Amino acid sequence: MRFVRVGRVPRTIAAAALLATTLSLVQAANAAKPGSVLASFSGAGTFTWTVPNGVKRATFFLHGAAGWGPRTSSAPGGLGGETSATFDVKAGQVYEIVVGGQGGPSGSGGFNGGASGSGIGAFAGGGGGGATDVRTGTCAASMSCDLGTRIAVAGGGGGSGSNAGCHGGDGGGSTGAAGIANDGEVAGGGGGGSQTGGGSAGAADAVPGSFGFGGTAGLLGGGGGGGWFGGGGGGSVVLDIGGGGAGGSGYVSPLAVSGAMQTGVSSGGGAVTISKAS
Repeated sequence: MRFVRVGRVPRTIAAAALLATTLSLVQAANAAKPGSVLASFSGAGTFTWTVPNGVKRATFFLHGAAGWGPRTSSAPGGLGGETSATFDVKAGQVYEIVVGGQGGPSGSGGFNGGASGSGIGAFAGGGGGGATDVRTGTCAASMSCDLGTRIAVAGGGGGSGSNAGCHGGDGGGSTGAAGIANDGEVAGGGGGGSQTGGGSAGAADAVPGSFGFGGTAGLLGGGGGGGWFGGGGGGSVVLDIGGGGAGGSGYVSPLAVSGAMQTGVSSGGGAVTISKAS
């Protein structure tokens, strides 16, 4: 093959090098655009994310996990909440990402604070959904941060009670939604987690929510969802049988540049998406 030379470099080689350089520059420019996705995480578990070079501000979009509903049409579990929070970040900084798991059947609670429901087999209340959160500090690289290091949280939904009409409360927002017993009755349903405390227990044998954890259910009730503070467990009160567990609250640290929280947004398991912010 005969080359037409430009200086000492064959034109075909020069063209290929120019194309590669152009593509590299285009890719770098696209990666740097505000709003571009830097990372995403799904599936219950603990992960790490390291801030890449050139990123000085990032927005974390969090979805909490839903609670379980043994009778999905007549007694659904509560939906997980949504939280968005923007922070100033530094290249090389490591964050711990904890993605909540959906509450399960037979009363099993979801990963990251979802509490267990009460009962046996098909007659058990649903488990509460786990919260999804972001943690920071030197502990993040080893995924060993505790609940006190959380800077953003999306609350999990409460599990429903075992009987028809006993809905789980939605998670998220400044206060999670209360659980419900018998199509609208609050008696027997757990109270939603707030910014300052766990939600109340729905019955004498249920457990209130606490910092990071939903409360376990009383007789035939649903478990509370995890959150900044977890929702209370549901239970049975006189004719209100098997109240739903309540949702856990969301949270945005005062260190955030901006943030917002919503109640009752997501079904299924939790998730996190991180985008470059301007």
